[in-house]
Amino acid sequence: METYQKIFLALAAVTAVVIFYVSTMQFPPNPFPQFSLTSLLYHTGIFFLFTLFLLLSGMPRLNKEFIFVVLLVSFVYGALDELHQFFVPNRVADIFDFGKDAAGSLISLGFLGLMRRLRR
Repeated sequence: METYQKIFLALAAVTAVVIFYVSTMQFPPNPFPQFSLTSLLYHTGIFFLFTLFLLLSGMPRLNKEFIFVVLLVSFVYGALDELHQFFVPNRVADIFDFGKDAAGSLISLGFLGLMRRLRR
């Protein structure tokens, strides 16, 4: 494994720890739980980074199987994150948050594909 691949894998691991840590935090109740700009930016942004780092750890040879595994890991981690919040006081497991997580992962995949296409 190349040095930069190890660095990206380490960044993905750090991002996963940040996601877990933020999931343990308690926030004041939101009167509009389905829409919060802060929540939207956090969920899509953090899972964008998480997925991007995982994808970059597999460069330069990204094949369909690797991409599938990365997306599976990202989606499962997002689902487990929401399940974890079910057990944290004053937090709820929210399907909309999972959707934001998944959107961030898919945007990351599209972003990387666009960057690779522009480099050619």
